[in-house]
Amino acid sequence: RGKKAAITRNINKAKKIRKSYKTTLFPDGYKTDKKYISLVSNICKQKERLVKCKRSGIESIETVVGGHIADISKLLKNVLAYKASDLHLVSRSEPQIRIDGKLIALDLPKLNGKIIEQMCYSLLTEKQKKLFEEEKEIDFAIMIPNVGRFRANYYHTLGGELAAAFRIIPTKIPSLDELNSPPIYKELVKKEKGLILVTGPTGSGKSTTLSAMLNEINQTEHKHIITIEDPVEFVHENKKSLFSHRNVGEDTKSF
Repeated sequence: RGKKAAITRNINKAKKIRKSYKTTLFPDGYKTDKKYISLVSNICKQKERLVKCKRSGIESIETVVGGHIADISKLLKNVLAYKASDLHLVSRSEPQIRIDGKLIALDLPKLNGKIIEQMCYSLLTEKQKKLFEEEKEIDFAIMIPNVGRFRANYYHTLGGELAAAFRIIPTKIPSLDELNSPPIYKELVKKEKGLILVTGPTGSGKSTTLSAMLNEINQTEHKHIITIEDPVEFVHENKKSLFSHRNVGEDTKSF
């Protein structure tokens, strides 16, 4: 009953969004461009998808216990349910997800440092906890069962409070054709010697492009491919090539 009522409230809220273009789900002053209108329309059509999410989204009353968010996995499911790229947890703010480059605050209670620490520490090993406490920041990748694979960055903000950012790592390795990459990319990966630099700002697709290039080698060449990453993001299955993935700090001391 609670889930059905929550879904109904969400659908009704989405209908109001379409009329007024204002909601607590979106930052003040958010303009009505095509992507925004499309996003609103998608929310209105989410009834069936939200049921399949099994209380994974902002509709889940089980996500909140005693006025506080209690389960990081439920929050991370929002990234998948809303086809977002990131989840941001910062003290004195609601959890926020990034969709099409825009940060959107979820309709949940504001977080504090203690709650963020409780959720985020649940994902760390003892070795990682010690490293984080010594270095004040840590990057790592993690596979959460029945949720997905994420790259995580933990850091401290003013006052020593823990904050975190999670980015979804697709489990399916894209092909260069699927990325509409220029034909020269397939020629580059055939070179026996040299250095290829893939550069760009955060979120521009560097890791995805590199992964697709390695995937091309994996499908066409009999090679031994060694990746050294901090942390390892895309994990390749051996096809024609053999992969050795290495994490800096765990499998090797440095690049």
